[in-house]
Amino acid sequence: KVLITLWDEPGIIELGHPGAAHPLYLYIFLMTGPHTTSLPGLSVVGRAATAERLCWESAATESAFSVLEASGRVVADWKTRVVWLPHVLKDNAPGNPNVLKYWVKQLRYVPACDVKDRAVEALEQFLRELDARSERPESKAFTKAFREAFAKEFGKALSKGLGDTVSSEQGAGSSEQS
Repeated sequence: KVLITLWDEPGIIELGHPGAAHPLYLYIFLMTGPHTTSLPGLSVVGRAATAERLCWESAATESAFSVLEASGRVVADWKTRVVWLPHVLKDNAPGNPNVLKYWVKQLRYVPACDVKDRAVEALEQFLRELDARSERPESKAFTKAFREAFAKEFGKALSKGLGDTVSSEQGAGSSEQS
């Protein structure tokens, strides 16, 4: 487990050669930085804040983000500052179905946008696959817990039109991506 306070330790930024932005270093920061939440791979952080935190020039940060976006490692909506790392979920499965109640509550703090909707859809698919591999696949414990927590938190069921369900709860959001 990597603590988010790692990024506050004296001298840690200097280890990454300030000013020498690198996509791998950025990816590690996006997975472990102070902006992270209990939602694996889904956070709210902008390019400027990232550049400032890492002591990088804006152009270098933009370049590193572009490499990660082109590789599919990062999906972002820069207008809402929602950043999703799709590959992170597989290494951060919920320990039990109750964990999902907290994850769903955290969705309230992520601005409405297409990236958030895609991340929630991917999470539900991941949970279906997790249930299928479980000792009791017929129970669908993870999927059931997620759907119940979602209905309780947002007052409506999760459906195929998931994007409308998550985003409409928070008002209209932009899905502009760069």
